[in-house]
Amino acid sequence: MNIGDSFVLSDCTKLTFDQCSYFEWLSHRLKDIHKAVTENLTENKQQMKADYDKRNKVKQSSFKIGDKVLLEDKIVKPGSDRVLTQRAYCGPYFIADVIAGSGIGEAYKLIHVHSGRSIKSLVSID
Repeated sequence: MNIGDSFVLSDCTKLTFDQCSYFEWLSHRLKDIHKAVTENLTENKQQMKADYDKRNKVKQSSFKIGDKVLLEDKIVKPGSDRVLTQRAYCGPYFIADVIAGSGIGEAYKLIHVHSGRSIKSLVSID
């Protein structure tokens, strides 16, 4: 969170030496505190992630580019007999690209094996 530009005391002539030195000490101390809080938040976030992964038995994905996969289709249209007669999977697809950003999990770009068309949106492992 950025709260604005850092304050710089440009005209120190109106203040006494003690006031200027206190201002410098305080600004350095606040920077140190801010750095410590940021590090503490990062460590806590990593610890919470590790606890969540352990509690929910999260597995790392083993998919890589070129793997052939099926896509689970969970949507059942009203009045459809798909629940009993059709499979809940569509595909097969090839994984064309694996996209991973900081703070998010992996997402996959899929291309249909027979038609060569790609799915418009990225697909997560969930």
